Amino acid sequence: MDSTVLLQLLSLCTSLRLLTVSCLCADSDQLAFLRTLSAGAIHHTTLRRFEIRVIRHGLGAVLDALTAPALEELDIGFCYRERDPWPHTEFVEFVKRSGSALRKLIVRQNKSVARHLV
Repeated sequence: MDSTVLLQLLSLCTSLRLLTVSCLCADSDQLAFLRTLSAGAIHHTTLRRFEIRVIRHGLGAVLDALTAPALEELDIGFCYRERDPWPHTEFVEFVKRSGSALRKLIVRQNKSVARHLV
């Protein structure tokens, strides 16, 4: 699923409580579009658990565009451990903007996350 479709889905399905997404990706055109969205442009008030698998860049842009104040569990898995960097700045801003209801964070297969989440 590309990042723009994911954000459209989140903006249209306003009663979701659980969302699992496999193979999140964004090409350069999609990333350019996503960067035009203001921080927190998609405000989702019911999402409690979000599980996402990242195959290519796009996670940072999704976190930048999303506000999820009810989110309690976030499970992020990277398909390529070495290739995709952890979008730490976008993650921190997402948590702050969302109000920090997050109780559980799982990050799988990402080499660079450890130095940020110690």
